[in-house]
Amino acid sequence: MKNSQSYLMCVISGLLLGLSVPSFSFAPLGFLAWGWLVPLLFELEKTEKFTAFVARSLVSVGIGFTIITLWVVNASVIGLFASMLMGIVVWTIPLICFFFVRRFLSWKIALWSLPFVWTAWEWLYHLTEFSFGAVRLGYTQADLIWIIQFADITGAEGVTFWLVLLDVALFVFIEKQLSNTNAKFNLATLLTKNALPAVLLFVLPLGYAAFVFLKTQPPEKEITVFAVQPNISPFADYSEKNLPNIFGKQLALTSKALKNETLDLILWNEVAVPYILSDDDGANEYLAKQIKKWNTPVLTGLIEVRNYADSEPRPLLMEAQNRRTEFFNAAALFQPSQIQDNKLPINLADLYLKRRLMPFLEHVPFSDRFPPVADWMIPIGTRPRLSYGETAQTFDFQTKDGATVRVGTMICYENLYPEMSAELVRSGAQFLTAITNEGFFAGSQGQYQLAAFSRFRAIETRRAVVRAAATGITRATDKFGRVTAEVPAWSEQILAARIALSDEQTLYVRFGDWLPISCCLISILLVSAIIRQVVTRKR
Repeated sequence: MKNSQSYLMCVISGLLLGLSVPSFSFAPLGFLAWGWLVPLLFELEKTEKFTAFVARSLVSVGIGFTIITLWVVNASVIGLFASMLMGIVVWTIPLICFFFVRRFLSWKIALWSLPFVWTAWEWLYHLTEFSFGAVRLGYTQADLIWIIQFADITGAEGVTFWLVLLDVALFVFIEKQLSNTNAKFNLATLLTKNALPAVLLFVLPLGYAAFVFLKTQPPEKEITVFAVQPNISPFADYSEKNLPNIFGKQLALTSKALKNETLDLILWNEVAVPYILSDDDGANEYLAKQIKKWNTPVLTGLIEVRNYADSEPRPLLMEAQNRRTEFFNAAALFQPSQIQDNKLPINLADLYLKRRLMPFLEHVPFSDRFPPVADWMIPIGTRPRLSYGETAQTFDFQTKDGATVRVGTMICYENLYPEMSAELVRSGAQFLTAITNEGFFAGSQGQYQLAAFSRFRAIETRRAVVRAAATGITRATDKFGRVTAEVPAWSEQILAARIALSDEQTLYVRFGDWLPISCCLISILLVSAIIRQVVTRKR
């Protein structure tokens, strides 16, 4: 009975974690994460054995991450288990580190160092090719924009740090209250010194948000953007015979929306162009004709290729697979003024090539160096095996009033990485776009989760973000993370949005990941202290 009661605390912890991630617009449950670690910490405090410690941690994190990622099953059962396994491992490792800090140093040091260790590890993990961008504890707060405004200083990892620190402070407060037989939980207890750390951790973000929202904003130039949501399922018939129908739907919807409208940019989704324009003259010329007719720039996703000559050296993976064509998930900005001889110029150097590929879905980690592992792909959709882009790329275009505007775009999965949008802003982007295709996840909460996370990119950079999805969610977000326009998912719609431009450089954009780097340095000091203790004990 006692053992089952112990695991009950772990189950409660996991439920709080899993339900806290933004999954439904009508139920912002991010506040549940404010205490998800508390029941687990009470249980871990009584657990001395390593195996029991890890088991309890796995139960909590396992339940939480299962709830968070359950929607992946709509795309792939294998993908569900792969993402669950990766997330559970990533969020269990800081707790394992916690065990060793406690064993060799002290429980108190382990508690207050946990935010540093967790943030450092989470950040380091996302530097690897195995990174699943959604595995960020701070993303549980994506709907609570009055809490996360300080991300313009720290980035999303700062919210992870704040959240773990808050959980630790709440645990310490509750533990001290429970140790006092005369203690009561009421408003008066919030004024005691025991409650001070937890109270301050609420007051400081709220105070900063009030400062951000209430300060006088300078006038900003605005442009009009149309984001086209054609509602084309990724499971549609993409045979060569049916491609004209799919592409025609995108073109017809855009033409219909442009009647009697004046706008500055048309935004299409990640898979809007189902042809390789550099190899298909007919599709290229037809799209060029439409853009010339619309007289409006088009920013779109597309697949493009690099063909290697027989004598040209190829990457190791291509040599092993005997391929001479390299595929890229790309974005292009086509302007009417670029059209020459009734064709759109397609040059890889002028495109943005996706730099963060989904592990095992678009590219197998380390397959560039060890080609045999390239066969470990999880089959979702019909996309070819892709290669990485290498550099950030922004696009300039002319508005209707003749002004030059610079835009940065993120392709699908890249929208989950803070450093990528910050790099685009450092390159001069005055607003951001995210082009994606999430219909693989059906009508699940997955689409809403991924859309909610983009609020961080707006806040971190203080840039408006326009999101164009093939089936939804297509929306516009202002620089505070507030949704200013949205069309329903799984509907054939045009989102018309007025977008504010900005040249502001936030502290996060200017200094990048200074917080997780600092956490890494503190974690190194902890490791040094543990090594010193081990050496001392052996003497």
